[in-house]
Amino acid sequence: MSRLPRIHGSTILLLLGLVILEFGATVPVTPGTAGAAGSAAPVDRRGPVSYQLGRGSVYEEGCFAPCMCPIMLNEGLRGSFERWPSTREATFEVFTVRNVKFIVPRTLTSTDPVLITGAGIYRIDRAAGLQQLQLDVRFPGRGLVHFDSGLVATRVDFPGIAVTISMNNLFCRDIALVINAAPSTSSGDPRITPRPIEFVPNAPSGDQSWGMVKALYRG
Repeated sequence: MSRLPRIHGSTILLLLGLVILEFGATVPVTPGTAGAAGSAAPVDRRGPVSYQLGRGSVYEEGCFAPCMCPIMLNEGLRGSFERWPSTREATFEVFTVRNVKFIVPRTLTSTDPVLITGAGIYRIDRAAGLQQLQLDVRFPGRGLVHFDSGLVATRVDFPGIAVTISMNNLFCRDIALVINAAPSTSSGDPRITPRPIEFVPNAPSGDQSWGMVKALYRG
């Protein structure tokens, strides 16, 4: 019995290509392949990225609208967290938030500094300008508490994160955390914002040819 000729894989691919060219056949491309049209921006795989709370981060506790009871505590909030590499859900990049460590000087139930710890999820659609931050954190004496911003508009360019999260959607008696954070830098305290050097050309106590440095930074 005569043997059938052996056909190599490269020959099969060549023949398939000729058929496609001749008859206009199409080869389906499954989602997620390199040839997918209109693919979203690449997932951010960098991390973890350390963040520091900056100026404008606030702890708020008391009565929000429509309840107008005269109780409201507003304290500066400081601390840090980590943003870990993302996955994707439709048009959203989804990041894990870990090692949340916030410190508030006092609350309505404590005159001593309170440490808030926990973790959560941050979602952002950069093209649509939408974001959502959810954190599950522990308060001394409260146990595990869930905070959520809901799906809201972004306020700053990513990787900055500026968003308000609350326990009860800012309704009546509630606690809110106003987050204004940016990736940590080697310059140290993010609350010190560099500003351009300003010269006073005719400063009375400065060199008239160079002037006097007016300000280097604001703290």
